[in-house]
Amino acid sequence: MEIAREGWQNSLWRCHHGYHGLDSLEEWQKTNQSFDAVLGSFITQESLDAARKCSQHVITLSSTVSVPPGIWQVAFDSAQIGRVAAEYLCSCKIAVGCFFGPEDHLGFRMRNEAFQSYLKARNIPFLGAYSRLEDIPLSSLRGVTGPIGFFTGDDECANNLLIHLVNEGIAVPYKALVLGVNDQEYLCHLCPVPISSVRLDAIEMGRACNELLRHFAHLRCLPEPAQRFIPAIGVMPRASTDPNLMGNTLAGRAIAALRVVERVPQNVGEWAELVASSRRPLERALRLSLGQTPKRFLDAERARRAIFLLRTTTIEMERIAERTGFSSARHMRETLRRTEGRTPRDFRPSS
Repeated sequence: MEIAREGWQNSLWRCHHGYHGLDSLEEWQKTNQSFDAVLGSFITQESLDAARKCSQHVITLSSTVSVPPGIWQVAFDSAQIGRVAAEYLCSCKIAVGCFFGPEDHLGFRMRNEAFQSYLKARNIPFLGAYSRLEDIPLSSLRGVTGPIGFFTGDDECANNLLIHLVNEGIAVPYKALVLGVNDQEYLCHLCPVPISSVRLDAIEMGRACNELLRHFAHLRCLPEPAQRFIPAIGVMPRASTDPNLMGNTLAGRAIAALRVVERVPQNVGEWAELVASSRRPLERALRLSLGQTPKRFLDAERARRAIFLLRTTTIEMERIAERTGFSSARHMRETLRRTEGRTPRDFRPSS
């Protein structure tokens, strides 16, 4: 949007830039305003109809509703996203697959269909698609032998699902793997378990839109409205699908236990007690699985939880340090300086 706006702001085109919903479109329609082009993500049929009355050129970006004839569409390739997700989860040796996301979202439905098709071709059972957390059959999931692969509509769905699974005692990724879409760093990193996600090519989407605007501006009439689908870049793997943390191994059980405890252990000895192990065997297993020292992993886990509380609450520093397993606020500050290059105050919303 910024590229397009900067490119045409001095042209003869009238350009309106901003985040506006259906109200703005209806207002433009009532005042008989017209535009050379309207570009946006439309979530209702009414918004599409209003846009068409304001301009002969309408470009929709990954809309959640079916796009009628006569409208240009630039969208992420939902079918390809579903295949990428399925291929990745299958490489993680899942036993069964599931999908979680709103059923009224057109793009999510297409992702789910491609996901199911890929699993079916490889004889991997599909347990179902769920649009509400309360519909997920937790008792059935607990009885599944082998890891469960959850593909979700986007990172927000993945975040909500992962928190729900952990709260219900289903450890991620020890028992269930969770994969999102969009690679939104805030959601992916600050969830109880960092979320793996399908990364989309937003830059290429912007370029495709700019190309269309260039055609319109120079009166290079294209034959008819067309569709341009942008493929995903690939999967950004994180802990929610880490194969080293899966299965009935000492390292896997230790990570699973760490994800569900309220307070991070202060040392490896406390961590070993969670899985009825002694310190040295656990250290060996974790070094082999994680490729780093258990102490460094514990520091990173404390830092991640502390950053989440710093960004989302107004709890005092000492209390956050206590809740996340640091020995003191000073210990928390020193760790964040070392691991993140920032102080705790830098993570507060006011900063």
